[in-house]
Amino acid sequence: MSSKLNRSIQIIAIVAVVFGLMTIVSGGSVLFFTNTFQKQVGNFVPIVVWFNFFIGFAYVIVGCSLWSRKSVAVWGSFFIVCTSLFIFVVLVAHILQGGLYEVRTVFAMIFRIVMWTLIALFSYRHIIHKQDQFENPKSLN
Repeated sequence: MSSKLNRSIQIIAIVAVVFGLMTIVSGGSVLFFTNTFQKQVGNFVPIVVWFNFFIGFAYVIVGCSLWSRKSVAVWGSFFIVCTSLFIFVVLVAHILQGGLYEVRTVFAMIFRIVMWTLIALFSYRHIIHKQDQFENPKSLN
């Protein structure tokens, strides 16, 4: 594996772990330190905050798995994307029903979905696809 690819995997893994830790802290702050942080975030949607809090742990696990190039990083990334899309649909339904929300929540969810889609595709290409090439070298011809 080239050192450039190695470095890319490491950077993406670090980003995933740091983003996960930040997600846990920010979600946990809103959920568990209610008076202080709930006023600062405004009209938050509880299911989105709970989801982000719990999925932050998955971000950390997937980031660590990506660092060590384990296939669980690929499937974990796709799981994060699928569940994030589901929660985004829930958020949109909440908005369409007239529920209170913050616009930054919509953009944050879109950002998360795009980021994790890119991580999932990258990890698939450089972990699963590379394993397939080594296991089935005739398929390259």
